[in-house]
Formats: sequence, structure tokens, C-alpha cells
Amino acid sequence: MSTVSRGRSAEEVIISVYKKNGYHLVVNNFEYRSQNKSGRLGEIDCIFSKNQILVLVEVKFRQKGSLDYVLQQITKAKINRIYKSYQYFLSKNENYFYRNYQTRLDVAIICDKKLSIFNNCCYFDNF
Repeated sequence: MSTVSRGRSAEEVIISVYKKNGYHLVVNNFEYRSQNKSGRLGEIDCIFSKNQILVLVEVKFRQKGSLDYVLQQITKAKINRIYKSYQYFLSKNENYFYRNYQTRLDVAIICDKKLSIFNNCCYFDNF
């Protein structure tokens, strides 16, 4: 199984967990691309909503390794790319009404076949 396939499988697990907890999947694999479509500027793995809260979820999958190592991959630069993707998501006309939602970032990690979800890693202000 390729790395992309494992990542997509991990996202499916996370989607299932959030849905079981009453969240609505708004979109998964939302990409922020440059206007000429030449490159991806950012991505949000999953976006959920529940009770006027928009939840952006960064999904990480590792077959082996430490949880600390995986968490260290969530850098300030990564969070900035997620934030820019979030701003682009809000700028789309069909997503305009989400501007009134409180927005948070969760990190979901599957590492050594164990699931860990870190809620409220940070909050984003709407613009």
C-alpha cells in the first residue's frame, strides 16, 4: 500500500470517528492552489462542523515511531499553510456562512496502530 493510500485510509478512520461524535463532514482534502493551478499552496485534510464550530483536522499516519516525533512535524510553517488554506476556504462563495463560526485546529494521529486526537491545538480568527 502506498503512502498516499495509507494516508487516505487514516483520513477515513478519522472521518468515521468525528461523524460518530456528531460532526458533519464539510469537505476532506481541501486544496489551496495557486491561480495558475501550477502548485499546491496548502491543504486541509478534513473540515467538520458542529454547533457553530468549524473544526480543521490535520491527519498524520505513521506505522512506527514516537508520537512526539509526529507532533514535531506540526510546525509553525505547517499551521500557517493550514491557516492560509482556511482563509481561501472562507473566501469561496459557497462557504461564506462559515465566517460566523468559531474555528479550531485539531491534530489526529495514527501511530503504531493507536489513535490520538489533540483537540483545540489552536483557534483561528475569521477575517
